[in-house]
Amino acid sequence: MYIKVEDIKLFYTKMGKGQPLLLFHGIFACSKIYEKVTKELSKKYTVYSVDLPTHGKSETPKNLSLTNIAKILNEFVIKNKLKNIIILGHSAGGLIAMEYASKYKVKKLILVDSAGLKYTGLYELIIKNPRLFLKSPIMATKMSLTATYNYLRNLFNKDFWKLYKQGTTHEFIELMKKVNCPTLILWGKEDKVFPFERSKIFKKNIKNSKIIGVKGEHDWIILKPKQISRLI
Repeated sequence: MYIKVEDIKLFYTKMGKGQPLLLFHGIFACSKIYEKVTKELSKKYTVYSVDLPTHGKSETPKNLSLTNIAKILNEFVIKNKLKNIIILGHSAGGLIAMEYASKYKVKKLILVDSAGLKYTGLYELIIKNPRLFLKSPIMATKMSLTATYNYLRNLFNKDFWKLYKQGTTHEFIELMKKVNCPTLILWGKEDKVFPFERSKIFKKNIKNSKIIGVKGEHDWIILKPKQISRLI
């Protein structure tokens, strides 16, 4: 379904009953890739899985920045009259989740193999999906097609690549320190995109946080939806 927020239409799915949980996907992904995760989490929560701006079926805002994306998502929360929200952010969605939690009220934050530190493993990012084919060829195909679509729609969007550069070259330590809500840091011990050691930097700088290491690589959340449900 769609909702008009600020100057764009956001696409999202809603499933389940209970405390609201917002799911923010990773870069070049969309809510559809997380369907099984949403289904599992909906057994405990009302899950709002959002196509982030410039991704999936959501439109592109005139002002594309971390601050404005957080503002758009907060307007989404207000329009849906959500209270005591939990936010789960995977990969780049984790960085957006931290930006949101640093500015607006959040009951609990869940970061899954989150962005937020300098990233130099471009090779690992490129071969991530081909490696995934060995474990789950159908999901790997869906992820590759979705990533290609979202890459191409942003190919000539200078603001998008400016934001991408900021997300991969900046150390968001000060942002981490501004997160005050209870935070659960879940991280794949075999993650080659964002190695597990990075999780300790998040733990050091986010107050009231704890780490749980999980057997799996960067996209374990997508491959193991029942496990993520058990952990949170």
